[in-house]
Amino acid sequence: MIVSGLMTLALLTGGTTGPDLGAPVKYKLNLNLTQNIDTGDQQMASGITAVAFLALTMSDTTGGQIASIVIDSVRFDADGMLGASFTEPMISAAAGQSLRAYIVEGKVSGPAQWSDDENPVLATVGGAAVSALFIGLAPTRQVGDTWADTNNVAAETAPNGIGNNQVISWKVTEAKDGALVVDGTSTGSVSGSNQGGDFSGTIEGTIAVTTPAGGPSRSAKLTNSQKIEMLSPGAPNIIMIGVENAVSLEMLP
Repeated sequence: MIVSGLMTLALLTGGTTGPDLGAPVKYKLNLNLTQNIDTGDQQMASGITAVAFLALTMSDTTGGQIASIVIDSVRFDADGMLGASFTEPMISAAAGQSLRAYIVEGKVSGPAQWSDDENPVLATVGGAAVSALFIGLAPTRQVGDTWADTNNVAAETAPNGIGNNQVISWKVTEAKDGALVVDGTSTGSVSGSNQGGDFSGTIEGTIAVTTPAGGPSRSAKLTNSQKIEMLSPGAPNIIMIGVENAVSLEMLP
């Protein structure tokens, strides 16, 4: 299975602990992913559509905060090749599951802990949520600021064997009700090995977030597009893979 770099940037495993959590804030998450594979002889399309209702709680801890995200409910549909990786029992088991992450200056620091790290539905929904909620907006940012962040995930440590190198260019465009509106554009590359083949390709994306300094976001829209070439030993043609991913997150009243 090939998954979008937008999701894999936040797919972390491990553990962290913190004090008792405060009152939860409710969110709605929408995720749409399409994957197209062209082998030269045939084309295969598959996709994921998910709608999840989440509860986020934050608590202070040494040097930062603990974020706990609980999946209250989720509607998750996967078809084609992706459908085989997300079974009905996995989808049914996702409701009530959670992740905990250590947040420093609005960004995930170190590993996070899943209540069930064997369920790919949690990794997909939770990874998208973490990417949208915590973009790492420093407390000193103000309207007009521009800067760039570099994200590197080595192929050797990536969950799917595909590493990526991305540069995200940010700009704070306005202040709104105690939060900042931040736009980002990302470009980069992917490379690595998966399912017996070698991959290389490009990534580009957009991010639009309304968030207070340090997060969590009040709303977010993220898009990601990948164009990948796969060379598999013994295959007569280079396999072309296209992945389009869109995530939206909205705080509920």
